[in-house]
Amino acid sequence: MRFERLLQQAYCCDCTDKRDAVFAFLGLADKKLVLPAPNYTVPVGDEPEYDAAVDRVYYDTAVALLCNGPSLDALALAGITLSHRDGVPSWVPDLRYVCFEDPFTTVDKAFWNAGGPISNKAELVEPGKLKLRCSIVDTVDTVCAEFEWKSAVAHQEAMKGVMALASKLLRKPRSTSSFLLSTMNNNRGSGDNKEIGDGEEGNSVWLNKLVSILTCGLGIDGQPIGPEYRAFFDDWLRWLENNPSDEDFVKIYDNKFYRALTMRVESWRVFGTTHGFFCMGSGEVKVGDKVCIVPGCRFPLLIRPKTSCQNFTLPIDAILIYWCYVDGLMHGGWLDTNYADIELVLS
Repeated sequence: MRFERLLQQAYCCDCTDKRDAVFAFLGLADKKLVLPAPNYTVPVGDEPEYDAAVDRVYYDTAVALLCNGPSLDALALAGITLSHRDGVPSWVPDLRYVCFEDPFTTVDKAFWNAGGPISNKAELVEPGKLKLRCSIVDTVDTVCAEFEWKSAVAHQEAMKGVMALASKLLRKPRSTSSFLLSTMNNNRGSGDNKEIGDGEEGNSVWLNKLVSILTCGLGIDGQPIGPEYRAFFDDWLRWLENNPSDEDFVKIYDNKFYRALTMRVESWRVFGTTHGFFCMGSGEVKVGDKVCIVPGCRFPLLIRPKTSCQNFTLPIDAILIYWCYVDGLMHGGWLDTNYADIELVLS
């Protein structure tokens, strides 16, 4: 079994010794990949005593996966969204953090493959710094309020911004530039590049698209959503418009759109980019962050350059925020017309 999948489950588990978040799964891992093995002694009547520190175990595991593995998908398990601990690079999964997100199940069920096949493995250029190649898609310029599931007011604020941004970005093509049109044609068909008009029919088109985006196209059973989810969405919006209290969440819990939404984007934000990409990502996202595509990683990634990076001919020193959803790019196609020619150094 791919070790990334096992590490995803480790985020949901607790263990007395945090190094066992890696070591406990080694027996189930793909034997072709050389992973750090435990070096330990077992005092009589006591628990094993490992030689390596927790940070070192996680660091060596990330290096094994990203520098020697068959893909770079492990990047979707890392980022400052999941850990702010000093001394842990942003590209290293910190399994001391409890997280119930399930990115690999979602990527498989939805058939995402934003980065396509791997072209070059990542390279450790110095301790704590990982070099890889990427293509910068765009810059974040609009950020909506975070979805906070225990606050009805926060829901209302988030959806107010989401509806305004979706009405603006999902009605029309992102750009008339040839490379963006080519990408959209590859991914969604040339008909999707036409501006969506006003009126009931036009509103229905972009609202249906919004429902699909907010659920990642998947229902509560992990299967593709059907048209009934639009009706659930409309019911949910009406519930929000009635100014519910936090105690009223129990009244909407059976709504399948609401339940799918909480499964996919809890603590996330919807955001837009300079050239009109409609996206979802970590609550940590800020204006000025970059969306990038990395060959070999099925997820688009959010990064934060440490300095201004107007000149993309130079290496970009950045931290990894988390993976993200970018409408139109989840199934690939971007790298067909845009080279991964940017040298990215994550720290």
